[in-house]
Order: sequence, then C-alpha cells, then structure tokens
Amino acid sequence: MELMLFTNDVALAKAAYNAKIDRLVIDLERKNKSTRQQGYHLEINDHKIEDIKKIKTAVPIKVMCRLNAFNSGTKNEIEEALNAGADILMLPMFKTPLEVSQFYEIVSKRANTSLLFETKEAISRINHFKEFDVNEIYVGLNDLGIAYKVKFPYELISKGIVEYVREQFPNHDFGFGGITVLDKGFPLPTKDIIKELARLGANQVIIRRAFKRDIVKKNMKKEVKRLKNFYKVCESRSEERIKNEHLKVIEKIKNIYIENI
Repeated sequence: MELMLFTNDVALAKAAYNAKIDRLVIDLERKNKSTRQQGYHLEINDHKIEDIKKIKTAVPIKVMCRLNAFNSGTKNEIEEALNAGADILMLPMFKTPLEVSQFYEIVSKRANTSLLFETKEAISRINHFKEFDVNEIYVGLNDLGIAYKVKFPYELISKGIVEYVREQFPNHDFGFGGITVLDKGFPLPTKDIIKELARLGANQVIIRRAFKRDIVKKNMKKEVKRLKNFYKVCESRSEERIKNEHLKVIEKIKNIYIENI
C-alpha cells in the first residue's frame, strides 16, 4: 500500500521519507475549489510550483503534483511542474475525454499520469477514458460526494460507485479516500477504510490532514509500519471474512449517513 502525504514543509517531508511514506503531494489545485466546496470544511492548500523543487532538493522521495482542472493555462502548469522535477502529474475534476487527451498529449510520458475521478460526467463517460495509457486511477470521494449529493462521502462505497470505477480499471494502480493513524479515523475508522482498500485491490491512499494531528507524540515510522502491516493482513483474509467485514463497514456507513440527516 502506497501512502501519499500532502505537504510542502521540508521538515515534515524529511520525517515522512524517514518513516517510509512513499510519496509527497504538492497541491496546486485552487481554481473554483473554494466555491465548489463551500460549507464542507475541506482543505485547500497554498502550495506553489517552486515547492516541488524545494522538496526534491531536500528529500529523495517521489513527488506528485496535483494540477488545477484543465484550463487554458494547463500546458504551462504542466511544463513548470515537469521542469521543477515532478514524478507524477494528477489531473483533477475532468469531465470529458478531450481534457484527458490533451493532458496526456502534453505530458507525453515525461512523467507518470494519474486521473482523479471526482465528477459525475467522468463517471458517466468512464468507458471513453480506457483508451488512454495513464498509470494511476484515484477516486476523489469529497468532490464526487458533493456531485452525487451524498451526506457522507463514503456512501460512494455503499452505492457501488468506487467498485464500479475499479472494475473499469482492474490493472491500474488505484486508490480512494484518506486515512490517518491506525487507531484513529472519524467518523469512519482507518481500519475500516483499509479493509475496503484491500477488498478492492486498491494499492494507494492519501494520508488525511488529521494524520498530522494524530501523529503528535507518536513515532511516525512505527505508525506507518502499522498501517502497511494491517493492509497486508487484510489482503490475506478469506473470501468469507472479506464479505462479512464489508457488510459491517457498509452498516457503519449507513449509520453515519443516518446521523448526518
């Protein structure tokens, strides 16, 4: 399981690398985000292109850059991110095959590419995205949850939408959601999210901002190891246990939804 941490802080980047977190994310996405997510108390980062080079210079770790949604400035943004040393480029909020085609052509295999599915339009046209030789697929539960008007983003698991995306891209590196340390996570515990990641063969997950709070006074390296070891345990479960634990997670999601009505 590959862990991805959003940060432009060099000290935290070094600690993450030493703890064997797999990659860092520099997040450029800001266009229309505050309007789109108004009232949802979600994180908007203040990262800059220069942060890529800053992190790459300080730490020998993979860096992914989440771009803005495709726009007239995307070509320049891609070129700047590549010149700064980004290893992976993630395209968010796309709706059409044309946007992905242009993104893919501009990158031209100079870095790995990741598609962040978080619009209803992308889900409805999902077959059209299979022709692109991208490396990674991620489901952004927050924005996709807003699009589907769910009360709790993880309802997209109980509704089968995350599984549907996985079925369309069964051989890609794949991820969804976000986790914190193993014994925390609210309202859905980290352990339950990892169980679902393992069930769907999802090998990537974002570390939530809560992790930075929950890791205080803990040994980051030990906590990262605990997360990865628990994922391995979940991978080795019997089919019956996977099914039973999936039903329990669905019931928890349902109860969280009811509490949010």
